[in-house]
Amino acid sequence: MESSHFFSVLFFFSCVMSSSLGAYTLYLDPKAGLNKAFFVLCISLSLWAFGFSICVSAQNQELSLIWRRISVVGWGSFFSILLHFSLILTEKKNLLNKWWLYLLLYFPSVLTMYIYGISGSAESKYKLIHTVNGWINVPNSGFNSFFNYYYIIFCIVSAGMIWLWGRRASARSSKKKARLILSWIIATLIFASFTDIVASTFWKMPLPQLAPFIISMSLIVIYYAIKKYGLMKPEKIINAEETILNESTRGNIISYMAFAMFACGVINFVSFFLFNMTNDLMPIILTSIAVLFLGLVILFVKWMPIAENKKDIIYFVVNVLAIPVFTLRFIETGSITVWAFPIIFVIIALVFNQRIILASLGVSIISTQILGWFITPKVNVEINAQDYLARILFFLVVLGLAFYVNKLYIRRLRENAEQIKLQKLISKISSDFITANQMNLEQKINQALEECGRFFEMDRAWIYLLDREQHRVTLPFAWYRHGLIVSEAIECPGAEDSILMNQISEGKIIHTKSEICLPIAGNGQILGSFGIDSRRIPKKWREDQIDLLKVIANILGDALTKVQAEREIKQLAYYDHLTKLPNRVLFQDRVTQAIHQAGRIQKMLAVIFLDLDSFKTVNDTLGHEGGDELITKVGQELLECTRKTDTVSRFGGDEFLILLNNISDYQDVMVIADKIMGLFKEPAVLRGKEFFVTASAGIALYPIDGQDTETLIINSDIAMYKAKEKGKNQYALCSSEMKEDIRNKMILKNSLFRALEREELLVYYQPQVHLPEAKIIGMEALLRWKHPELGMVSPAVFIPIAEQSGIINTIGEWVLKTACRQNKIWQEKGYPPVRMSVNISVNQLRNPNIVGQIANVLQETGLQPKYLELEITEGSAINEANIIQVLNDFKKLGITISIDDFGTEYSSLNRLKNLPIDRLKMDMHFVHGIEKDEKDRAITKVIINLAKNLDLEVIAEGVETEKQVQFLSRNMCDEVQGYYFYRPMPAEEIEELLRKPCANIL
Repeated sequence: MESSHFFSVLFFFSCVMSSSLGAYTLYLDPKAGLNKAFFVLCISLSLWAFGFSICVSAQNQELSLIWRRISVVGWGSFFSILLHFSLILTEKKNLLNKWWLYLLLYFPSVLTMYIYGISGSAESKYKLIHTVNGWINVPNSGFNSFFNYYYIIFCIVSAGMIWLWGRRASARSSKKKARLILSWIIATLIFASFTDIVASTFWKMPLPQLAPFIISMSLIVIYYAIKKYGLMKPEKIINAEETILNESTRGNIISYMAFAMFACGVINFVSFFLFNMTNDLMPIILTSIAVLFLGLVILFVKWMPIAENKKDIIYFVVNVLAIPVFTLRFIETGSITVWAFPIIFVIIALVFNQRIILASLGVSIISTQILGWFITPKVNVEINAQDYLARILFFLVVLGLAFYVNKLYIRRLRENAEQIKLQKLISKISSDFITANQMNLEQKINQALEECGRFFEMDRAWIYLLDREQHRVTLPFAWYRHGLIVSEAIECPGAEDSILMNQISEGKIIHTKSEICLPIAGNGQILGSFGIDSRRIPKKWREDQIDLLKVIANILGDALTKVQAEREIKQLAYYDHLTKLPNRVLFQDRVTQAIHQAGRIQKMLAVIFLDLDSFKTVNDTLGHEGGDELITKVGQELLECTRKTDTVSRFGGDEFLILLNNISDYQDVMVIADKIMGLFKEPAVLRGKEFFVTASAGIALYPIDGQDTETLIINSDIAMYKAKEKGKNQYALCSSEMKEDIRNKMILKNSLFRALEREELLVYYQPQVHLPEAKIIGMEALLRWKHPELGMVSPAVFIPIAEQSGIINTIGEWVLKTACRQNKIWQEKGYPPVRMSVNISVNQLRNPNIVGQIANVLQETGLQPKYLELEITEGSAINEANIIQVLNDFKKLGITISIDDFGTEYSSLNRLKNLPIDRLKMDMHFVHGIEKDEKDRAITKVIINLAKNLDLEVIAEGVETEKQVQFLSRNMCDEVQGYYFYRPMPAEEIEELLRKPCANIL
């Protein structure tokens, strides 16, 4: 090969290399201005190199001059485009918006192209001499100085802007990009100037101007910047569909198809021009232009806004028609090389999804070969260097396409294998989270994070959760690769990290070179984010990988939502909504567990039942919200004064239950109980006001006071009521006496409800004697209970039980009705009419219908109201708010009224004088003390005198001795009642008494 041909190939290689890099950058991002500028820069360089490639080996000076003038389009515009590229790279947006900038940028290039290419005097600017290295231009015009200044100044300005840009950049990658590009420009300027100016002008070296070759070789720096630092390379996520050709790979295939057309056109021209050296270039140029035109058609179709399947059909219609045209074009040589070029289209057709394309190509190829067989059935050809070069270049194209198709298949196989693995991963995670609950959620999420991190070969995986109440982001779950240094481990952001919180709240997918974060949603809101990242190498995320990661994020969201719902249900089921303390159900469960544990370790436990004594005062003063505030405050203070192993529960209302574990003896319980009661020594401050609130507590111990949960709670409740009976604001330990008393009361209470039905209740009558006349003037109806097992039960025992249980109203009405009916029966039998006294409890007085009830009894029995006397206690007469109105209503019926057990309560004389009563019934304690105590005698006299002065009659009950009767008689007591005269008797015995003639019982 001659030296001139060597330089032609060298320049042609520069042309191919620069145009390929330009096409590659445009393919990376066809919409970016920087990529477009660099593409134009590479095209100008390829035109420069291509023109030099032909003119160096031209057959004559005239042809060399023509291509020299054509190449000025490249070298005349290259440096203006370089400065334009530098302006875009350094982000001079404001400057790029100025119209005059483009005039300054491209005026030197336009002037250069005009002087050296278009003007009539262009030929005089060149001095071409033929050497062993081909046609070489020797500068012979002063205008060369203008061009030298033009390209040197533009290169220096470009280098200066890039240097400043790199210096001001904050990112390390930007600084490295600036250094690489700056070194490319400086190296190009130095070496190109040496070969084109110094060597040609001063040394007169017989070498062509090698600037395009040097510049194209230095483009390796730009390619390195693209690969290493992502220069002109957008952050793309590879889109993987179910087919082999997706949008990205289809675009690549079409680009390679067009490139193959361009390569065939260039090969055709170069091979004929360099090796045939024919003067008739027109057929060669037309053929090459036709091939290039088909390549342009393919690129044009690629950018058309039509469906992809229609584009595929157009592509292969062009290919099917191109096969016979170009095969028959070289039929005179038997298509010695061109016959194989359809193999390119066959390889490309393999990856398309339509089999009709491959079939059409097959028909076109076979038909073309048959047609060539008929046209030239036999031909003798000579294989020369042109054919070998064409074959080598052709097979390079074929191998390039084959490697690319193979790459597609391998990548797709890997993607399919990865998708299968990812589907298995999702299935495993999904099945694992089916059984997720509060107990195992953390374990399952950490396991899922580890599996995701290892599957994608990441360094870290985490979950951020939003805490909207606290307005912060928490990091409850995280995994990082073993061996990751602590500084690279995931740290929980602070509450002030509002940027992260806003990013998570927006629910956007965030991905960079090193990480990807996906939102976790549940119940229609963003719960947090799921992220994984790599600290070692960048990761490109395909669309199918992101979709599957979304599925994992949804699984995590469902699990978190499910567990949150369980937590809320558990909160409602086992915790008090106001205090957030365990409720009765959870407390009973914990006591049951504590009993089992205490049995194993031979320890005691205690249950404390605590009730607030003055809670109603707070409710009445501050309302229910104030009461709720007090309950919450007390609950919190109880938590603080107990141990962590203990349990504080709100039992209901103003009652609390406390479980004390691991108790060794009574002393341990009393220490804690004293601490609890000490809480109530200080006033509670509610809404700026102080309230002194006390509490009563009862304590039951396991196993002494019960061996099951219910029994312990019941016995602690019993002890608490005993503490209240003692005066409140104290605690009491449960005892066997308490339990026995409660057990008996429970038996009596249960029996009392059936006593009326079983006719166990009886009414006894005790005569009341008028002292001055010494005769019976009245009877007091006294309730008795004859229990079938316990015998006669004292009224002092069962009457309080009846009042507490509320059955006193029914029993009281029955006693009233029975007494009135019996009195009426005695009257009907002709016995002297007497007054019937019946006790009315305070519960009956509170009945708003009590007056009507008594009126109905009188009407039903037919007893006249004057023969009925109602006895009320001193306490109810003084303390009941509406007692005067009720007593006045009684008086309107004609009923007499007496105050029973007078002198035992805190009587108010002012209140007493306003009561519409008829009689005072002196308590028996004063009567019993008449013989023993001077003070009792004095009080008795005072009561008698008080009654006389208030115009009331007085009756003394409990009279048992003669001395008592004599004292009462001397002091003018009106009536007496007691065992000295008559004991309480059933109606039959009273009737026998009434049959006897009235005698002086004294």
